[in-house]
Amino acid sequence: MKRIIKSKKGFTLIELLVVIAIMGILAAIAVPSTIQYLGSTNEQAEKSYTEDILSQARLAVTELNTADYPVTSSAVVDIINDEYLVNSSFPYPVYHINDNAAVPTVDQVASQNEDFVAGTQNMIVVYAGGDGMITVYFYRDGAEVPEYRQDTLV
Repeated sequence: MKRIIKSKKGFTLIELLVVIAIMGILAAIAVPSTIQYLGSTNEQAEKSYTEDILSQARLAVTELNTADYPVTSSAVVDIINDEYLVNSSFPYPVYHINDNAAVPTVDQVASQNEDFVAGTQNMIVVYAGGDGMITVYFYRDGAEVPEYRQDTLV
C-alpha cells in the first residue's frame, strides 16, 4: 500500500485567532497613547497660537500708537489680519470684541464682526482696552478655554 503524504498548506483557525488576538492587544495598548499624544500636541499648538496673536497684537498697537490712530480692538485685528496673517497657514479666524465687561460670548463676537463665519467652532478673539491692556481669548468648540487666555499691558 502506498501512503499519500499530504503537504500542510495554510494556517489553522486556532493559529489565525491567536495572531488576531495578539494584534488586538497591541492595538489596545498603542491607540490610546497615540490619541493622548495627538491631543496634547493640539493643545500646545492652540496655546502657541494665542501667544502668537498676542505678540502680533502688541506690534499692531505699537503701529497704531506711532500713527496716532485710536487703539481699538477692531483696528488691532485689522492690522493682524492684513499684515501678519497674510499668506500664513494660521488655522483659526481672529475676531475682535469692543466690550470687555466679561468674557465675550460667541454671540457678542458675531454681533460685532461683519466677517464672522456662522458655525465657527474654534477662533481667537482680541480685546484691546483703552487702558493699554490687550487680552486674547481662545475658543474651542464655541466655548472659551480660560487657561489659554493671554493678556498684557502695552
